[in-house]
Amino acid sequence: MRAVKVDPVNAMKFKIADYTTGINNSRREFTRPLLRGGPVTPEQIIDRYMVANEQLFKVQQEMNKDYYAARLLGSGQSTLDREFKDRVSNKALNAIKRGQFKPFIPSENIVKSFAENARALGQQNPYNAARETINRLARQYNKTNMMIEPFPFNTNPFSAQNTSLPTAGMGDTNVRLPNLGLTLQGSNITGGGINNTLSKGQQVFGSNDPIFGS
Repeated sequence: MRAVKVDPVNAMKFKIADYTTGINNSRREFTRPLLRGGPVTPEQIIDRYMVANEQLFKVQQEMNKDYYAARLLGSGQSTLDREFKDRVSNKALNAIKRGQFKPFIPSENIVKSFAENARALGQQNPYNAARETINRLARQYNKTNMMIEPFPFNTNPFSAQNTSLPTAGMGDTNVRLPNLGLTLQGSNITGGGINNTLSKGQQVFGSNDPIFGS
């Protein structure tokens, strides 16, 4: 084996190319399935928004690791930062260096596309219902430090998975059971009263019942 001299500054060109491709692909996780022209629900919008940002988180986190790996291998900061010029904005680069996740926020053109698609279908714009949740998630994502925190997972508030099952009145002490006419009174304990009770019980529970069966 022999030692091979590495050139992290030159290798960063390829890392930046992967980064920009990953950014675009992450955004398409949101736009491609939602803006193809069919009906869309607020639940689908929130689902795809979380998926897109999870992928974007991974892309930015990987770029953060690559940047500091290059520094560890001896690259100067100013020399390394020049490789990002004209490829990555200063705002995005500074966020990468701080480890601050910058979430995807739908542009005005994307928001207009939702309105146009809904208008063409004669439906209400689903983005209007999802807008508040998207803004809340974006604020939460923007506070995430990729160096020390995992991607924050959330429950979709438009999901119907939390529907509770009916209790059928099992906890209600005031529920009245149907009167089957099986009350044994003193005058009917013997003779025909017992036979009448057995007959009624068989009618309700069947002749094979262990109590009222023959």
